[in-house]
Amino acid sequence: TILNKLFCFAWMFIVGFAALVNAENSAVLPVTGPATKLINTIKQKTTEEIQLQQPVSLKPPFVRGIHLTSWMAGSKKGRAYIDTLLNETEINTVVIDIKEYLGEVYIPGAKQPEEYKTYVNAMPDCAEYIKNLKKRNIYTIARIVVFKDDLLAKRKPEWAVLNSTGGVWQDRAGNSWLDPYNKNSWNYNIGIAKRAVELGFQG
Repeated sequence: TILNKLFCFAWMFIVGFAALVNAENSAVLPVTGPATKLINTIKQKTTEEIQLQQPVSLKPPFVRGIHLTSWMAGSKKGRAYIDTLLNETEINTVVIDIKEYLGEVYIPGAKQPEEYKTYVNAMPDCAEYIKNLKKRNIYTIARIVVFKDDLLAKRKPEWAVLNSTGGVWQDRAGNSWLDPYNKNSWNYNIGIAKRAVELGFQG
């Protein structure tokens, strides 16, 4: 019956998925038929996606990274600690926060953050530090929190998400957000991203 066929196919898929999870050491019986084709397709697409997401400049092509605040990356003590990690571990990628959810922007030279006084001088020699990291074959990534931006939402309320009374909306934690439909919000964050590229960030 149709019900029996559906049950059999579901069972084959479950067994196949278990085999995929347990890889070559799996004790589950081999799967044949439609489930095999499905599993192979999943494997192929997953492999392709992982390869596409890898920074092409890394050799060997894998990412082992560390996430830093700009305050950490901008301090002598913090950099000494980071250097130790880079020398003694397999870390080949550094992710640095250049804009956080409160709205502070930590890289110099971005026009609008300086104009609206959202720039904070946490890493003034950013370009030189990024250059030094790249010389050591460290892949550099800038982390930007985009629309969750309490500082700019209050300074530019016409760019913010508003509540039903026309005031600036706040989430449960009391933070305000930029309106993702407002192109001024787009351009502000795009400007920060462009400046990050100019300073040498690769991702």
